[in-house]
Amino acid sequence: MFGRRAPTATQGSVIVPVAWLTYAGHVLAGGGVAFAFPVALDLAGEVGRCSDGTGGEREIGFVTTIAYSGFLIGPPMIGGVAEATDLSFAVGFVGAVAMLIAPVVLASAAARRREETRRRTEAEPPRDPAPARVGGW
Repeated sequence: MFGRRAPTATQGSVIVPVAWLTYAGHVLAGGGVAFAFPVALDLAGEVGRCSDGTGGEREIGFVTTIAYSGFLIGPPMIGGVAEATDLSFAVGFVGAVAMLIAPVVLASAAARRREETRRRTEAEPPRDPAPARVGGW
């Protein structure tokens, strides 16, 4: 519900100069992001899971590392952009980056499907042509 509105809410805080509307936009953005992280961990676990139900730990660790890196690097980066330009541009920059997440995820999923299809076709043994009929049947 909120996930699709998070980038829009962040962009709205740049456009709307009224403080309470800006706060409401950030509440919507927070709601969208709060639902996204558990879903991302679940999907990462599914990607690495083997057919016997084990695996996925490496992928969950990778997603967690990226997320914590964003928590550590994001605020100083936003502050640096705000210092060089202004706060409205810095918050707009965050919204623009947030809007890039969906296309990147969709492109990644499409690439993964292509790779799985390629692996499946390479792993399948070549099919024998229809056997010749014996005895004229």
